[in-house]
Amino acid sequence: MYYCFTRTWWKKNSNGQWPNDLEPDAGPETIVATNIATLEAARTFCQEWNSTQDAGELSRKCEFDRQ
Repeated sequence: MYYCFTRTWWKKNSNGQWPNDLEPDAGPETIVATNIATLEAARTFCQEWNSTQDAGELSRKCEFDRQ
């Protein structure tokens, strides 16, 4: 079984040490789907979610992991 979640990959940091004031930072997980039976189904869910959502400046993406 798998679950899908979103998180950001950057955070704002305006101390002048990071390009575009964005520091690498894996944010907390926000679960968007659970109890996905197969690896292929989890992969497909994430690909579809990412293709229909704007990742924005902080690069919010959907990923999956085993439950």
